[in-house]
Amino acid sequence: MVKLTTRAMLEQLGLTITTPESDPRGYGYTWRGRHWVGPFQGEYAALKAAFDEAIGIMNTERPFAQVNGELWMWNNGWKYIGFQEPENESNQL
Repeated sequence: MVKLTTRAMLEQLGLTITTPESDPRGYGYTWRGRHWVGPFQGEYAALKAAFDEAIGIMNTERPFAQVNGELWMWNNGWKYIGFQEPENESNQL
């Protein structure tokens, strides 16, 4: 069994938290290699800001998600919308 640190799990999600030791700009974050955001007072503040940004995006830019054909909408909580057959190559012919 492989034990992952919290930092390694966050990096699997695409989140990198920088520290003064790893980046001269200080505490900050970047999602999936996008622009760096910071500096913050500490590691916790950078982490909180990163997730605040992600939640804000979910609430405004991407309110819909599809999971196994089920359509869900985010509006301060997930709401079931309906079912849509997932698209695949055979459906596009």
